[in-house]
Amino acid sequence: MTFRFENIGPVDDTAEITLGDLTIIAGRNNTGKTYLAYALYGFLKQCEDWPGTDVFFRRRADERNHPVAALKLPRVAKALAESDRATVQVAPDVLAEVRRRLVERLARDFSASALPAVFSTTSEDFKDARISVDANWRGLDSELPIAEEMVLQRVGRATLQYDGNELAFAIDHEKSPPTRNTPRPVLDDMLYRLLLRFLCSDFPRPFILPTERFATSLCDRKAGLHEEPIRPHSPLAQDKLFDGINNLMGGYYRASRDAVSFRSNARGKREFDIPLHLASSSARGLADLYFYLRHKAAHGDLLIIEEPESHLDTANQVSLARMLARFVRTGIKVLITTHSDYLIKEINNLIMLSQLDGDNLAIQALNYAKSDRLDPSSVRAYVADDHDLGRAKVDEFGVDMPVFDDTIDDINRASRALAAEVQAAG
Repeated sequence: MTFRFENIGPVDDTAEITLGDLTIIAGRNNTGKTYLAYALYGFLKQCEDWPGTDVFFRRRADERNHPVAALKLPRVAKALAESDRATVQVAPDVLAEVRRRLVERLARDFSASALPAVFSTTSEDFKDARISVDANWRGLDSELPIAEEMVLQRVGRATLQYDGNELAFAIDHEKSPPTRNTPRPVLDDMLYRLLLRFLCSDFPRPFILPTERFATSLCDRKAGLHEEPIRPHSPLAQDKLFDGINNLMGGYYRASRDAVSFRSNARGKREFDIPLHLASSSARGLADLYFYLRHKAAHGDLLIIEEPESHLDTANQVSLARMLARFVRTGIKVLITTHSDYLIKEINNLIMLSQLDGDNLAIQALNYAKSDRLDPSSVRAYVADDHDLGRAKVDEFGVDMPVFDDTIDDINRASRALAAEVQAAG
């Protein structure tokens, strides 16, 4: 999935990002990393509840030359109202064209109206900004049927399945009243939203941890925890990814109805249990990530973290890099913006680790686990610089990130020269 950004913040050229399982955007301050991360988050978030769904499907269904007409939506809605079941024959190329036009419309509407809202500003500030998406629908190439479902109050559980030839719609009311008692506008809205989810089913569900997270006592609104009910446990809770944060912080988080606290793992005189807003900046900064992993994380999510290294010492930055690799191996896609050479260096170590046999004695001596491996083909890396975004090379030795290496070389040269002068003066 490739995203193109035009005239967004400091990036006044066309920036192109192809998402990997781990995507890295590095660069100096004020080079546009945050703009790109927020624009991407805003677009994907819009896909979950796009206000133009009704317009796209309803109006186009009556246009004979538009591919949506092939879906025969008026007939489908009528059949669902009468029998809770409906099918329609649709060729894969027609469905792919509907999807292409839908994504194109999503990007156009987002650029025109929603993008300024992401940054809480006016349309004038983003009048020349554009986002576009190239996203081939890999599901059509699958041998398995593509399916999607949703639950709507007053209607029940609706499912949509495509086997490469036929779209099959169904509604299971459970304890809800029959569809024939459901107002037609409600039924139509369900049909359109189910189609939206179905046609964008490969778009990752985004979750963002912004840099502002350090100023909050509980989960910044931009991170999304307040936007929908929190599950008792995430689908990935059994993987206990949140234990990595417990180990990192030497403590754990507890949430009540109106407060969050941070409690140490220590016992006795060193034990403490304090409100989160009184905890260290590192504990506050990782609270959102902990609750996301424990209550919301699911396969295929896109976890966006701005400067994950912020307020972490160098050893913890290294530990965090290993945690990110575990997220990727568990099925969470990760995008980070970073200034940290330590984070990149450890990611490079994990990439080199993937090239070696698991029984290698050197690996065991370095105290790495099998879950620390990171396949280089799963990593995409970019450097934001000089109003542009460049692709960084990723190979079996890791990510080539000269934006950090050049600075390190400069400071080492200065250090050696100054040391020589001090020695000569003495």
